[in-house]
Amino acid sequence: MKRVLIGLTVLIGVALSGVVLTLKLFLGFLNRPAATGSPSVAVVVQKGTSFEDLDRVLFAKGLLSRPGWFAIYLEHFRKGFDMPAGEYQLTASMSPAEIAELIQRGQVVRYTLVIPGGLTLEQSAALLEREEIVKVEPFVRLASTPTVAEALGVPGPTLEGYLFPDAYELPKRMKPIELLELMFRRYRKTVPKELIEQAEGLRLTEHELVSMAALVELEVRPEERPMFAAMFHARLKKGLPLESRSALALGLGKAPSELVPADFKVDADFNTYLKPGVPRRPLVSPSLKAMTIVANPPPSDVLYAAPLGDARHQFCVDKECYDHALARARGEPLPTPRPPPMPRPIPPPPIE
Repeated sequence: MKRVLIGLTVLIGVALSGVVLTLKLFLGFLNRPAATGSPSVAVVVQKGTSFEDLDRVLFAKGLLSRPGWFAIYLEHFRKGFDMPAGEYQLTASMSPAEIAELIQRGQVVRYTLVIPGGLTLEQSAALLEREEIVKVEPFVRLASTPTVAEALGVPGPTLEGYLFPDAYELPKRMKPIELLELMFRRYRKTVPKELIEQAEGLRLTEHELVSMAALVELEVRPEERPMFAAMFHARLKKGLPLESRSALALGLGKAPSELVPADFKVDADFNTYLKPGVPRRPLVSPSLKAMTIVANPPPSDVLYAAPLGDARHQFCVDKECYDHALARARGEPLPTPRPPPMPRPIPPPPIE
């Protein structure tokens, strides 16, 4: 019996020693980097990645000293461990515990991306896809969905025009809805309420302000944009079509200089030669500067903008000035001015 007890004691001691040794090795694994002075490595965590998959990727990239142990650690010692999808920058000089902490915090790599003013929804989506931020199709589809715009509190029927131009710090592989929320929040945060109130004083709703600012943004020469804003306001007051060549060219996929007479008869929302009033939807996302110009136009009675080439225009208050400017720009004979109306004949005095 005594020998049995001694044997059991020895076995228990060996087992405990094994447990202590294993625990010591495990703790050493968790707190000791796989290497020192190693370069950073990009690790992409996809949605639905398992602990075992992540363990294999990290070990293959030299970020773990042992395979399998990191997955065990996450499964049994980090209950409720969450792995936000994204790109992580890791090094082998980080311990597995530090790697786990960084991933759980969702500390993904962010890239600076500038969204310029004057881009259409599709152009913005293409830029974002090139930078691997989102895919074009779901981004455009959600931005064009009225219920999404309504849920976000957008003053227009869709998010077109409200993807605010700015510099953004973005991770790769974002959810499209999260990026749309971020860009509209930036719009709401950046555009002051006073600017919207100034536009309302000019009888423009917030949505009309954005739509008209989109027309102004399309003009190539910044120094001409205030005069275009003044022209649009003047034509709007007189009930005249706004007549934006740049908008028509954009809608047709042409340069303004490539427009032909038939183009001006195209029945489309972007044809402001046929459609009166402010376009129902912004054609591009305007900058804050363009919106400020529209809400504070310079005093002017201009009604026409005659293209002179090289994106320059001559602004005119009447059609005669416009026709003469066009003729000079094209090297054509100047139109004959209309003769003044003949005076009415004075009837002879009655014979007494």
